[in-house]
Amino acid sequence: MQACGDVDAAEFDRPTVTVSAEIPVRPDQLFAGLEDAAAWPRWLTSIQKVTWTSPEPKGIGTTRTVEIAGAFVANEEFIAW
Repeated sequence: MQACGDVDAAEFDRPTVTVSAEIPVRPDQLFAGLEDAAAWPRWLTSIQKVTWTSPEPKGIGTTRTVEIAGAFVANEEFIAW
């Protein structure tokens, strides 16, 4: 298994993948959906499970584990919120 290294916000100045979509919802509705761990596998089928691993409130420093099809597990820490 290959590990990813830590990054900082400057990494987002060099995007490698760009995805865009127009979603007819308010920002608070969008973020509520993104925070809903149970919803991720319903709208992104390659994700099997999302588990928040740090306490509320969510923000910079929040962590989660994302289980992706093919036995890949990503341990993430949010560097921006």
